[in-house]
Amino acid sequence: NIRIVSRYATESCIAQPSSEYSALTLLGAGPQTMGTFFVEDNVAKMFLTCLLEKNAPNILRNFNIESVGGESYITERLRFPYSEIIHYKFVGIYDGDMKGSIKELGLKWPFLFFPLKNDIESEFRNLLRRTEKLTSFCELVGKSRDIVIIVLSKLDGTEHHDWFLDLCSELSLDSKFVIKCFYELWYDIAEKDIEEFIKNLLELTA
Repeated sequence: NIRIVSRYATESCIAQPSSEYSALTLLGAGPQTMGTFFVEDNVAKMFLTCLLEKNAPNILRNFNIESVGGESYITERLRFPYSEIIHYKFVGIYDGDMKGSIKELGLKWPFLFFPLKNDIESEFRNLLRRTEKLTSFCELVGKSRDIVIIVLSKLDGTEHHDWFLDLCSELSLDSKFVIKCFYELWYDIAEKDIEEFIKNLLELTA
């Protein structure tokens, strides 16, 4: 039953917000931050942001994402003592290649793994080895196939963390934009895993 009356210069309107959140946002009183997700690095932060933008925007609005510099630093933060009077949630999100390596012993806060078999950079790197994905990538980033192949050949053998940033640099592309392009290429082969990841994340953040 909420209506928001707005005026700009000589223009005015009466709008009905689509949700409680949008009403609060329009009134400048959005919900408080509920917690923080800890991820390994900036690539993981950009990837999680993109994933949540596409699949669970409400979670993204309510949680911060902090890049901590490696899996050991995620683990360190998850050992922070839990208390019932802390109305704030910490969740660690590790790269897919850490499955089987992270032990719950000593961890006070929950954690998940990205819906990937490897680290993010290696997953995307392997994706471009598929002819159809390479073609789609060239179209998405607006670069010629020959140029992209030359750059990929040049970077072949590069350490996986360096590979992604070097790829963006060599192609003169913004890293956030490239992450979004990779996500579009990857989504159709990981849809069920993404759904499971979002389901688990919703349960941890409820």
